[in-house]
Amino acid sequence: MRLENWAFVRGNMNPYIPPEAAGQKVHGTIYGSNKFTDGEQIITSQIIFKGKGFVTTQNSRYELGVIDPEYLKTYPSAYVFQGE
Repeated sequence: MRLENWAFVRGNMNPYIPPEAAGQKVHGTIYGSNKFTDGEQIITSQIIFKGKGFVTTQNSRYELGVIDPEYLKTYPSAYVFQGE
């Protein structure tokens, strides 16, 4: 599965967990998934590992394509995670 136009986000639906304790997730446009339609916007579950060009969650591995340009303006160091 590949995520395009992606950005790291913090996700927390539990009001009793402080924001700083919320896990990091990825928001983006997904392609090549059996569960989602190509071009659909998703937010992954919590990231377990970040590597060059990919992230893993508990059940999935996502290839990271092009970063959301607005996110990159705000967090220029995020380019290190962008795929080839």
